Amino acid sequence: MKALHPSAPLLCLLPGLALVPVAVVTLQGLHGGGLEIWWRCLQGALQPSLDPVLIRSLWNGLQVTLATALAGWGLSTLAGVGLGCLSSDVVWMAGPLPRWPAMVLRHGLALPRSIHELLWGLVLLQILGLHPLVAVAAIAIPYAALVARVVRDQIDSLDRRRLTAALQTGASAPAALLTTLAATMLGDPELILLDEPANGLDPEGMREIREIIRRLADMGKTIFLSSHLLHEVERTCTHVAIIKKGRLVEQASLADIKAQRVVSLRADDLEALAAAAADFGGAASSRLEDARVLVELSEGMPAELNRALAEQGIYVSHLAEQGTSLEDHFM
Repeated sequence: MKALHPSAPLLCLLPGLALVPVAVVTLQGLHGGGLEIWWRCLQGALQPSLDPVLIRSLWNGLQVTLATALAGWGLSTLAGVGLGCLSSDVVWMAGPLPRWPAMVLRHGLALPRSIHELLWGLVLLQILGLHPLVAVAAIAIPYAALVARVVRDQIDSLDRRRLTAALQTGASAPAALLTTLAATMLGDPELILLDEPANGLDPEGMREIREIIRRLADMGKTIFLSSHLLHEVERTCTHVAIIKKGRLVEQASLADIKAQRVVSLRADDLEALAAAAADFGGAASSRLEDARVLVELSEGMPAELNRALAEQGIYVSHLAEQGTSLEDHFM
């Protein structure tokens, strides 16, 4: 007959046998004295006291509890993010640095993560006494280790090929990590926000950015691009919105803006030419610029404008139709 042996999953329960003597002593010492206290607590819950002193004490206690919880949560988050980065193989690989410190830190964080905050509170209470930081530390220590585990798993799940490619382009280790992490967390978004994507790039880099944006648009993505480089906006976007002092002043397709007709005029008397052009019925605007008059036509043809000017005795020496750039329209 074979001897019985506990299976592997039951081995972790063996320390629980130490509770058997405690249970025996507890059962022998049972009595009904606690029923009265339990009944008074139940009555207090059903008919709470409205004594101002009690309410003030309750309010102060709630404030302390909330402050303790928020402090513990904030501290555990900050410490967890830092410890998660330091315990990640990818972070040390991006350095590039040896990865053994990450392994040591990972194993070291297993202990505080496995101990409940109540036990941490009892241990710290014996060490520090009734100190306000005991409750904060009892919350922060185990949850910082838990946050570190989540952060480390997220970082180590990065596509290391993207990280390697970013490092090979000359990006610093923090920039390459943040870029790779953002790409992993975003996944496949439908909306992409870009702020000055071509700022500071050489012509080759600007062209590459334009091609990337167009490929994303061909994939059905909606792209919001903010830029003061209007010539790049004109070469990249299909629709534009002009914001002035925080207010939207115009929104239109780029094709509609470029379809507006602008006529460049010159004559001996530019001021008279500008005044007469502004009075033309089909002129949306007229301005004097660089020894010429620029007239934006909303209706009519350049020939009709020339005829109207001649009828007023103004004969132009130069008339040319030109396209409207986004910069001209913005100004």
